[in-house]
Amino acid sequence: MEVCWCLRFGAFLLLLQAPSCVTGEKSSCAPGFDSELYVFKVDRVHLHIGRRLGKVVFDDCTGRKRIVLDSADSRFKVDTDGTVKLKRQVTLHDGHKRFSLHAWDSQGRKHTVAVRVELDRPHQHHHHQVDLHQMDLHQPDVTEAVPAVPVLVFPKSFGGLRRRKRDWIIPPINFPENSRGPFPLKMVQIKTSYAKEVKIIYSITGQGADDLFTIDRKTGWLYVTQPLDREQQPSYTLLAHAVSDGGGKAEEPMEINVLVIDLNDNRPIFVKDPFLGSVAEASKIGTEFMAVNATDADEPGNANADVRYKILSQDPPIPLKDMFDINPLTGKIRVKNSGLDKEKIHEYTLEIQAADNEGNGLLAESAKQLLP
Repeated sequence: MEVCWCLRFGAFLLLLQAPSCVTGEKSSCAPGFDSELYVFKVDRVHLHIGRRLGKVVFDDCTGRKRIVLDSADSRFKVDTDGTVKLKRQVTLHDGHKRFSLHAWDSQGRKHTVAVRVELDRPHQHHHHQVDLHQMDLHQPDVTEAVPAVPVLVFPKSFGGLRRRKRDWIIPPINFPENSRGPFPLKMVQIKTSYAKEVKIIYSITGQGADDLFTIDRKTGWLYVTQPLDREQQPSYTLLAHAVSDGGGKAEEPMEINVLVIDLNDNRPIFVKDPFLGSVAEASKIGTEFMAVNATDADEPGNANADVRYKILSQDPPIPLKDMFDINPLTGKIRVKNSGLDKEKIHEYTLEIQAADNEGNGLLAESAKQLLP
């Protein structure tokens, strides 16, 4: 997949070189980035796919707003406007991550700049994120390996126990699907400040409170007892209760939302097999005449459901082996080369591949397209 990307990139770069050679005027502008080091601050250790980190600026002295850029670290990607995003999940084990970005000016010269992603630890406040995704929960010893398990504290009341701060929002617990355990697996600890004064009994009610989720009545530890499946249930809403050992209510119930984070556990599936299409023998190069489509059951809008297409083979491979091309994003098939002649070849069979995770993930079984 990397080879194909580089070929497309090289061709695009060649097209951009031609206009820069038409003038002999000298310019004082020197192509390059506007900084020698970009530092992007983040507020958590575990960074998810698609997160925007920041933006870099590269001036190639031609006035172009969009530049060809690339990341030396395949977990990061950079758009043509300089926006740096996460292509895959990243964990800042040491609190930071450093990598390089490359840009090419109009003369084809390569420019490199360093990027540093740093964990910023602001003062604690009400709106904090409770995020269990990418804690490597597949490891058997994960409960012991992760030193800081999230803690949810009942909101402090004011003006008596019956009143609560209206602006308090409990963030959702992000939990990855298909975790291997071991089960029961700790998710979060629920606490109340009244535990210092009286003995507290914790309980939960709501979706899955009967057996899927359990809570330790004495410590407030919330557990999940089996793997979660986002395709079956994308989220759960629980109510946490805290009462004194004598039966008195110590806190108002606290709502807890568990969001099941999508993992790439579904292959794309072609909606037809085979697809049938036709194309006129006199069609011009670039003519789109049909489209293929594959669906993916993973979370819509997530890279895990981002399907890309490519042609694996053409039968017969004449007069050229690549008479047709396919749009990797839309699946539309077009004429790539001239020479279609029904008298010589009246039917072609194309083998198409669909892969999720932007073309780097799970593969669909190839579909045959018959072009009479």
